[in-house]
Amino acid sequence: ADSMYEFSVRISEGTNEGKWSISVFQRTPESAPSGPPENFEVKPLRGKGTAVKATWDPPEEPNGRIKEYILSYAPAMKPFGLKTVTYRGSTTTATIEGLTPGDRYIFKIRATNRRGQGPQSKAISIAIPQTDATSVDKGSTSVGRPNSPGFG
Repeated sequence: ADSMYEFSVRISEGTNEGKWSISVFQRTPESAPSGPPENFEVKPLRGKGTAVKATWDPPEEPNGRIKEYILSYAPAMKPFGLKTVTYRGSTTTATIEGLTPGDRYIFKIRATNRRGQGPQSKAISIAIPQTDATSVDKGSTSVGRPNSPGFG
């Protein structure tokens, strides 16, 4: 799709061949990407327990110039918490922050061009590592004072 072709013809009979005709050029129309972005990967970002790095390559058949990529993600146990982030068509890497340590997330991506959206990638499931900073310290307790405001 969105390719330029050159056509010309000539007559041949046996060993006799005529001259080539004048060339005619024709462009095929652009269409939405036929497949999802290739090599989609999502990995926890080292040193940041609340972020992942996503990488991908353009679709094998973009059918035109990729305008943008749409990355969607949601907690595995809360699919209604879906979030979508859009990246320019020249981008093939992204950092997604603000994830909850200890939760599992599902990630998908699709490409778009001016004719529409391509299909989504296969879902990638990633467990965000539980970090020491987010685990509850079992040794400490919190004690309320009876005279403090709001203490019933």
